[in-house]
Amino acid sequence: TRKESSAASDVYKRQPSYWAILLFETIIFGKNTALYYLARAIFLSIFSISLFKIFTLYFHRLTSFMLIVFYLKMPFLGGIFNRLGPGENYSTFGMSLIFLGVFKLLLLKKQDGDFEISDFNKGYQLLLLGSLINLGIKQNWIANSLGIIILLFIYKGKLNKASKIFSSIYLLYFVLIMTSTIIFLRSSNVDFYGTEINLLNRIIYSFEFLYKGNIEISLSIIVLFILTVLNSVKDYLQKKISARSIVYFYIFIRFSWEVFFYSGVLVTFFDYKFPWWSNYNFPIYLSLPVAGILSVSYTHLTLPTTPY
Repeated sequence: TRKESSAASDVYKRQPSYWAILLFETIIFGKNTALYYLARAIFLSIFSISLFKIFTLYFHRLTSFMLIVFYLKMPFLGGIFNRLGPGENYSTFGMSLIFLGVFKLLLLKKQDGDFEISDFNKGYQLLLLGSLINLGIKQNWIANSLGIIILLFIYKGKLNKASKIFSSIYLLYFVLIMTSTIIFLRSSNVDFYGTEINLLNRIIYSFEFLYKGNIEISLSIIVLFILTVLNSVKDYLQKKISARSIVYFYIFIRFSWEVFFYSGVLVTFFDYKFPWWSNYNFPIYLSLPVAGILSVSYTHLTLPTTPY
């Protein structure tokens, strides 16, 4: 039955990283509830600091601080940190490591819009650790593996011994997660929310979301798509592939996958709308500031500057 499938999938969708971190917390904190909430407050604080660092790559510190204040007012954060169970409690920590890794990688930038890599291995290892944690928390983080594979393909010559070992561990973990996920989907015929699997219907749901769902998220994904196309055309005319095009493509795929992944539960329970109070909004709501930052950055690099 649907109820039984949903219950089974609810147990299954909590992946190895989730259970490992939860077990570690249980051993350390025992029955002291206050310590669990303190840990989540620390996760949110680290996440805010890492997001602030990313913002400062593009904006003044005061502007970056105000953006963080605005983001912390989002209702869905209460849906994550007011409860102990959601995997997003741990995903915010993993995302923090990813942001800190990206900050290391993109600390220096060229004026032509491509990126100068700064301290590649440290940034790459932070990004890899954050992705490793999140890969084993919820299947919507599987899309992060695309970014890891792209980095491996382009910068494999820059990897030191530690990065190569860490990469092998990550890829092995990725294969295990994907294999177990495919086995589950084939045996149950429902997704992790008890919704019947039909690829064509899921694609249709995803496109319907663009005009039935939250307009802010829909517009941000459209903006990311336009930026990807514009920069790809620019690269084609200049006969090159820039790091900026790769970043645009990956981010567009990442957030599109988020809509595709959740489209079943959206149509079944929420009439295509991400509930503002829910943990489902993380990390999809990050598409808003990301699309805004990339738009400002692209415009700054494309439009001619006026001499003063």
